[in-house]
Amino acid sequence: LVDDDDSFRKMLRITLVKMGYKVIEARDGKEAMTMFKQEPPDLVLTDLLMPKQDGLETIHALRQRDPDAKIIAMSAGGVYTTDLLKMGRQMGANRVLRKPFPHDELAAMLTELLGKP
Repeated sequence: LVDDDDSFRKMLRITLVKMGYKVIEARDGKEAMTMFKQEPPDLVLTDLLMPKQDGLETIHALRQRDPDAKIIAMSAGGVYTTDLLKMGRQMGANRVLRKPFPHDELAAMLTELLGKP
């Protein structure tokens, strides 16, 4: 789970754990890539707007390292959200989510990409 917003990341971690998933957290794309290299997760859920290394750069780096990585991109980038999410898909995200999103929508994507936890 990659997001620079501490409160959103904490809330989403709690939700994912309740759904039955193990969650590893990163504050930005650089931290996420370090963690990915050490122990690749089954799926990366990444924000697109972050400091240091944004989500688009992170998706690109993930795809270079593992073309089969499962990635969900998410954003609440204001007026640019639609464009950001479209770019996320173009960079290789399997799915995209506009923040805020219903938890059942996320759950459906996770089940589709991973199966049941």
